[in-house]
Amino acid sequence: MTTPQVRAFGATEGPLALYFHGTPGGALEAQWLHAAAQRHGIRLVALERASLAQGLEGDAYLQALAEWTARMADGQPVALVGFSIGAHVALRVARALGPSCQCLLVSAAAPLEWPQSWEGMGAGRHTFQLAQRHPQRLARIARFQGALARQFPGLLTSLLFQGIGAQERRFARQQRPHLKLLLASAFADGPAAYLRDLLLYCQPWADELAAVEGPVTLWHGEDDRWAPPGMARGLQQHLRNSTLNWLPGLGHYGALLHCADDLIQACRF
Repeated sequence: MTTPQVRAFGATEGPLALYFHGTPGGALEAQWLHAAAQRHGIRLVALERASLAQGLEGDAYLQALAEWTARMADGQPVALVGFSIGAHVALRVARALGPSCQCLLVSAAAPLEWPQSWEGMGAGRHTFQLAQRHPQRLARIARFQGALARQFPGLLTSLLFQGIGAQERRFARQQRPHLKLLLASAFADGPAAYLRDLLLYCQPWADELAAVEGPVTLWHGEDDRWAPPGMARGLQQHLRNSTLNWLPGLGHYGALLHCADDLIQACRF
């Protein structure tokens, strides 16, 4: 049996929060929340989803994620922190585990069944459309992206950050070393984990939202062009117990850095 790989951030003792990274991404993303988690005494554990067996897909993959979360929580209430496509993983795990979970979501990617999810979307639109209509073509592109990530991570970073807002461009310049490291780790074992997450997200899942019982808090940049604002509005409309915090002038990654302290403080039930 494959042992899931995790990275620990924040405090060594205190309330537990579990981090679900974006795609392409990895557990190193949670480094951006490390200082805030230390300040507020939160143990932040990030799962490297690529470490789960590649043969696990669809419902079996979600079940493995839910079982890992339940083992980590050990019967105690737990906060599930989700960023970008990781937000959809956190929501679907929370649906499986019931009201003992709260979800804290930043730049959340919402179901693509909703037309409003596409309004204002940048280059990610083409990736999602390929995942829905031409997955084999997407797999070829992902193999090329993986090669770039391993050999020229700076070039891949530049390509992924095309067509973004001014604030996000500043973020990309300031965080370029960490972004390069993150993308290199995301494709370290090839594109399989990236494709698994992407294809799962692009399948219909909106009907599952009504069964999410615990509270959901969202932070979303008003200038997000990867997960446009319509996604946040849709999630607020379809979740039974949600709070939406708008972040004026911020984009996708910038929102994560900006709300770090508020998010980490909310990890305490």
